[in-house]
Amino acid sequence: GRKREVVVHRCRFVEWQPAAIDCLAFCADSGQLALARANGDIELVTPHHEGAWTKILCIRGGPGASLRSLVWADEGARLLSCGLDGFVHDWDLGRLRPGRSLDVGGGGVWCMDGHPQLRLLACGCEDGTVRIVSLGEEGDCDLTPKPTLARHGARVLSVHWQPEGQHVASGAADGIIFIHHASTRALVQQMHLDSASGKGALVWALKMLKDGRSLISGDSAHRVTVWDARSGTSMSTVTEHAADVTCLAVDEDEGVAFAGGLDGKLI
Repeated sequence: GRKREVVVHRCRFVEWQPAAIDCLAFCADSGQLALARANGDIELVTPHHEGAWTKILCIRGGPGASLRSLVWADEGARLLSCGLDGFVHDWDLGRLRPGRSLDVGGGGVWCMDGHPQLRLLACGCEDGTVRIVSLGEEGDCDLTPKPTLARHGARVLSVHWQPEGQHVASGAADGIIFIHHASTRALVQQMHLDSASGKGALVWALKMLKDGRSLISGDSAHRVTVWDARSGTSMSTVTEHAADVTCLAVDEDEGVAFAGGLDGKLI
């Protein structure tokens, strides 16, 4: 019979395993968004005029990397990260590797927030301390440890600088929120959040407003609480979430607050 030729195409597909995004940091000065994934990768993306996002670069994470927070500094010229390895890394975005690294000395670093005018970082650590790190003088790219703030009785899960720079708020895994005076390092106020089991709730997120009096917290008991930070009393509580409230944000005028949780809701 007649012979027939059969063309065979052999295809191989790479098994793509996307990694979850653990934290975000947007820089208004450069218009860039930095994101850290569960596999330790750090990506920089920028919004496109048609609404899409364009990836600028990707820094591959090392084995076992676990990033918890990202912070921009020097108007977008510096990107810093912290993680459960206990280090703060100042990334060289040109060479895609850490330019400087500092062991803050408190075990794993669970959270971090920076104050651009003071050029300071507040790092919440496994040992219950909030450790302050200096970014150096303007034009200098140093990382220098400063004295620590009052110690919590459990790991610090959230930290936030008051925009005016006078106070630092920190929340821990035992449900205690501390308000520290930034310059004197004195503990000026503390609040307590209970859970349904009677134990302290996990304080996952904090936002302190410019007035230095209003503080917003999000916790593992599904609550968003607005506090009077001076008296330490709760002014209102929102319980619209069905799971842990893990992140908070406010608009530029601080007239509207947003809360996101593990239930996928944004309120």
